[in-house]
Amino acid sequence: MTAIPLPVSPARAKRGSWRDDMDPEFITLHEAETLVESTGQHRGTTVEFSDDGVTWVDAWVPATPESHPSHARATVVRKYDDGDLVPTVVVVRWDEFVPGLDDERRANWDKMPTTLLGKVAKVSAYRGGFRDVIGNRYEPAELDQAARTTLAITA
Repeated sequence: MTAIPLPVSPARAKRGSWRDDMDPEFITLHEAETLVESTGQHRGTTVEFSDDGVTWVDAWVPATPESHPSHARATVVRKYDDGDLVPTVVVVRWDEFVPGLDDERRANWDKMPTTLLGKVAKVSAYRGGFRDVIGNRYEPAELDQAARTTLAITA
C-alpha cells in the first residue's frame, strides 16, 4: 500500500511534525483516554461550559462569532476496587490558556473554543482522577500556559 502525504501548512512544514515538538511530559487527549480506559475503572466523563463560572451547559452556543466560553468544567468518575465511585472535577478558564498565544495558535482557539478548552479540562481531570496512570504528563496547551506565567514570590 502506498502512503499518500496529507497537505501541510507552510508554517507547520517549517516547524516539522507536531510530534517533533512534543516533550516526553506531553500527553495527547487520545493517549490520556486510552490510558484511563485501560484501567477498567473509568465510569464516565462529562464536559460543561460557562460564560460566568456559575451557570453550566453541555453545549455552549456563542452569542457572537467572536465569543468564547469563559470556563470549561470536566468531571471524571473512577470506580475503585472497593466499589467507591469517586468524581474528580476540574474547572479551567479561557483567560488562563489563550492570552499570549501566537497568531496561528490563537486563530485555532478562536475557531474551536469549546473543543480546545474542553480538551484541556478533560486531560486535567484525567490526570487528577488517574494520576497513577497519567503521572505528571500534561496536554501541550497546559504547558504553553505555564511557560507564559511568571511566578511572583513575595516575602
